[in-house]
Amino acid sequence: MQSRKKFVKSKKRFLSSGSGTLSIRFDPKLRYQVELAARVEYQNLSSFIEDAIRERLKKVKINPFDESNDTVFSCIEQLWDVDIPDRIIKLANLFPHLLDHEEQKIWKYIREHLLYSTGDKIKIDLIRKDWKEIIKRTVGAETGGER
Repeated sequence: MQSRKKFVKSKKRFLSSGSGTLSIRFDPKLRYQVELAARVEYQNLSSFIEDAIRERLKKVKINPFDESNDTVFSCIEQLWDVDIPDRIIKLANLFPHLLDHEEQKIWKYIREHLLYSTGDKIKIDLIRKDWKEIIKRTVGAETGGER
């Protein structure tokens, strides 16, 4: 049952591109500090945390093995897309070292199936159309889905 729940949760990640809620556990002392800082800045807790994360993203190098100073924040316009398939393809093309295991499986499936790619050409319209099936065959493969 546990693996089924994990599959459904990870599958949803690739099928819904809407905004979501992120639950974070703070130790009580840190949470209190964040609440105080938010009050000082006249912000609600969520806004304060978003701003803090945004500032941190400006410092995190997207490729620590590269000499460029590109950060996660500075590269977002190259990587972001409202469509999940487009985001995965952009990430795979620009920063493949950042693909997680499930994204690697999806990317491998796309590259190896001539229906979706030939040489360097990716057929994004067809990938978008077949996205649910691609997810079923890749992410779903670990819990009994077809490959």
